[in-house]
Amino acid sequence: MKKYIFLKLFLLTLVAGSCQELTSKSKKVYESTVFKQYWYAGQAEMNSYTLSQSRYGEQRQGKAVLTMTSQEWCGQVFSQMNLSGTEYNVKSYSYFEKEGDANFSVKKLLLEDEMWNIIRLEPTALPTGKIEIIPGMFFTRLSHLEIKPQAATAVKSESASSFTYSLAIPQQHRTLSVEFEKKFPHKIIAWTEEFEERGVLQRTTASLDKTLVTDYWTKNKNQFQYLRDSLNLSAPH
Repeated sequence: MKKYIFLKLFLLTLVAGSCQELTSKSKKVYESTVFKQYWYAGQAEMNSYTLSQSRYGEQRQGKAVLTMTSQEWCGQVFSQMNLSGTEYNVKSYSYFEKEGDANFSVKKLLLEDEMWNIIRLEPTALPTGKIEIIPGMFFTRLSHLEIKPQAATAVKSESASSFTYSLAIPQQHRTLSVEFEKKFPHKIIAWTEEFEERGVLQRTTASLDKTLVTDYWTKNKNQFQYLRDSLNLSAPH
């Protein structure tokens, strides 16, 4: 049975709490006919990615489906960031004794996790150059790191049909590159993450496999299980 690894990216809450202030250009994009026809059409876009996830020094093969959760057999961890004025209020709970329950604040900066939303909604708003960023919760969780601002360098490059947005975070010995389509709706094609683990370079990659656009909330009965095939997801056992 194929093992599935799901990434927790907290995308839904980040749309409302974005650090990026809407420019007049962005507002025009959101009010455009093409934007409304796609995002307000009464359907949802679902994407599955072929995933090679580095964990404990080995590659784990599976599927990635955004806005799902990360689960561990030995316990549960939950983190939440709420934007309040000029800072994020962070609550974190962990089954690890030394981490325990935490409640603290970090200043309002670009979140790595919201970067995925900016790509899909208005990629021209992506910052470049020397920036400060709050690293993604998935990497922070797996690496048992603090949720705190980090210095980073952001670069956007392009090919004939796509852009690639890359982040280098020196203190974490880590880079993240996300490739997405130039044309609207700027679908994410692939991503690559490289980082050091015990002095050894590790790499995680994902590439777009299938896309399904449908009103999935009306298809929650067993009769619709066949739709999993549309995303190349295995049938439940």
